[in-house]
Amino acid sequence: MGYQRDQQARGWKGLNSHVCANCVDDEYLARLVSENLTVNKCDYCANQSQQLIAACVEILMVPISNALLYYFTPRSEISDTDLSEWFGVATEEALNQLFPIGSHPALRTAVAEAFLETSWTKGRPGRLMELEPHVELQVAWDEFVERIKTQSRYFFLTPSSDEIYLSGFSPVEVLEKIGKWVTQLGLVRPLGQQELFRVRERSPDAAWGLTFKELGPPPNDIAVGGRMNPVGISYFYAATTRKTALAEIFRGPPASVAIGTFRPRSGLLVLDVSSLPSVPSPFDENSREQRDAILFLQEFAKTISRPVEKTGREHIDYVPSQIVSEYFAKVFSFKEVKVNSDIDLPREGVSTRSRRINGLIYRSAVRDDGENIVFFPPPWHEEFESVLSLVDAQVLQFPTWPSFLNEMCN
Repeated sequence: MGYQRDQQARGWKGLNSHVCANCVDDEYLARLVSENLTVNKCDYCANQSQQLIAACVEILMVPISNALLYYFTPRSEISDTDLSEWFGVATEEALNQLFPIGSHPALRTAVAEAFLETSWTKGRPGRLMELEPHVELQVAWDEFVERIKTQSRYFFLTPSSDEIYLSGFSPVEVLEKIGKWVTQLGLVRPLGQQELFRVRERSPDAAWGLTFKELGPPPNDIAVGGRMNPVGISYFYAATTRKTALAEIFRGPPASVAIGTFRPRSGLLVLDVSSLPSVPSPFDENSREQRDAILFLQEFAKTISRPVEKTGREHIDYVPSQIVSEYFAKVFSFKEVKVNSDIDLPREGVSTRSRRINGLIYRSAVRDDGENIVFFPPPWHEEFESVLSLVDAQVLQFPTWPSFLNEMCN
């Protein structure tokens, strides 16, 4: 009776089978297996060794149960039976929605059948059908994009008191949440003095020199709107490789281009959304906020890097990424931690100072492995030459496609 009461309290039956780490797809659960080896044979893949290679499946049940109860509600706890039947899913399906637990169907089935509850509804008790935080913010982002494209582009920072947001987030709150998450994930980093590349089309009879002025960004009075900058405000776009810079500009032969190699000054800070951390396991309850942050930022990074069709409406499609860029250029403040040693203090103290970031690194829309960087305008009394220096420049001729492909393949 006591054993049955324990099962009822925790919500699952005991499992005496053993599994090796190779049979568990989730990295967090596989690590638990590796840290709790007790036998030398796996009951699922039948692998056997003279060494300990498998752990009792029971050790996986606590994190799996915690995740299931975090993202789902047991049908038995829902008062509205019709709702639970309409939206209910079987235990194995609920687990598969979180993450595939094991590569062997027998393991998935064993874990699912161990649970006393057989049907689940998305959401937590009292908050049924609630979206996961990263999905909720994605909905808010979509609403933000629609509003600034079609309703309010310049005064959304001070919304009226009767403004209603279907997602529950105002545009300002969306931007602040993005700022919070990029800070927590360590995506703001110093920019090394690496070479960066910028290409400008050049007619064969052009007389302009290969100078910073000519190869850098255009003056504000002729700056057109781009992916990150609005009309009339010039940003400095560059690529992290020569090939990506060429791919961004080249439209077909015959063509003549000038390519400049630039080097950033020391001490610059950039926000890098080009390569995000891997998504933590849904079964690691200590990393749930980080998981939500990364899942949302993955979609956000795709959005600001997405190709925009040149139909004459691209100035509208660029508005969301332009607003995000201006937020990070003018509003977002990064708290830089410095460790100080003071003769008057018995131990080291920690202080912080707030700094603006200088640019944003994002994936190229035209080259799968390419990365671009955009530098925000420096303070009004400075020029971009205070941020970067031109270290090399040359003219390239591409009379045919083979000549261009040869350059890209070398």
